[in-house]
Amino acid sequence: MICSSAGCSPQSIANQLGIASLYPAETRLAQIGTTWLDDYYDWLRHRGSTPCCRLYENTKEFCSTNSISNRNCYACTRSTTRENITQKEFQEFLPFFLKDNPNIKCAKGGHAAHGSSVNLYDNNTSVETSLIMGYHSLLISSNDFIDAMQQAYSLTGNITHTLRNAGYDIEVFPY
Repeated sequence: MICSSAGCSPQSIANQLGIASLYPAETRLAQIGTTWLDDYYDWLRHRGSTPCCRLYENTKEFCSTNSISNRNCYACTRSTTRENITQKEFQEFLPFFLKDNPNIKCAKGGHAAHGSSVNLYDNNTSVETSLIMGYHSLLISSNDFIDAMQQAYSLTGNITHTLRNAGYDIEVFPY
């Protein structure tokens, strides 16, 4: 319920924020940033000659594309689509993504953009909290700021309501 790429729910958090950003005069939301989940799926999928998610053959430890000795590395998964990634793969490799620095071979390394955006628990296998950044429209006066905060609380309240109606015990709030 976070992602915004093809195949994601139209009711996902990112998609609802994206729709709100189409009306910046009313919502005060100019645009959303990238979501960690979309970047993680791109990072995890096996594409290209040097996949981003790789493991050392002998130790099964993470093999970063930044690593000097990466000859004995293989792709973490053979999945090429978001739908084919298993829950086990998703949970197992997420900590690697959040520590991987982007580089010329793998621009989707998640450390720089998302390392502090996702809090893991349960031995690094489950997401406890995460954030999605949004960018507000130009705010000039105190009244503009107050209105933007009111709109943000209204929008996140609607998103929380939608998610709870879909069976998710999630609270979305601005800060």
